[in-house]
Amino acid sequence: MSKTRIRERIASISDGDRRTARHVARLQEPRLGMSWREKDICTMLRDGDLSGYKATRQAPGAPVLFVGAILFRTMADEGEVLSLSVRRSVRRQGIASALIAKTLISMKLAGVKSVFLEVSETNRAARALYQRYGFEKVGVRHNYYSTKHRKHHNALVLRLKLSSCRRKRKRGNFSTEKRK
Repeated sequence: MSKTRIRERIASISDGDRRTARHVARLQEPRLGMSWREKDICTMLRDGDLSGYKATRQAPGAPVLFVGAILFRTMADEGEVLSLSVRRSVRRQGIASALIAKTLISMKLAGVKSVFLEVSETNRAARALYQRYGFEKVGVRHNYYSTKHRKHHNALVLRLKLSSCRRKRKRGNFSTEKRK
């Protein structure tokens, strides 16, 4: 069995990056009825209303594959994760965790004390990820998400106090370079 070096990277999303905005828009879950359009993402990045990180993966001789992104904003000492998306084919490989970790570090360095986010109560995987980092439920937005089949789901409002940030993870991390 040959070993192939796969290059994996987390990088900031720049304000004029239309290509990344297109990828982020495609990765979002349209079934929840809350997808953002590429144009909106570009506008918010350009206007400074939004920050983000993207995750990419590349095998030798292959094109760079966009595998995930996180969009967030900060206001005074509060932060908000607006979107976390990972390509379906590479989920459960530490990509979302790496994006969250990078974002929390960035927020803490910016003086953020509390981070908020919303997650569908039906999204067990995301809820488990956020719980590993110490996010706690502080509210519910009833019937916040609607599917194309007109079903409604509640959004759980979660908060993390960065002073109590913890991470319980036993599996490997999405790193700068990894052997496969």
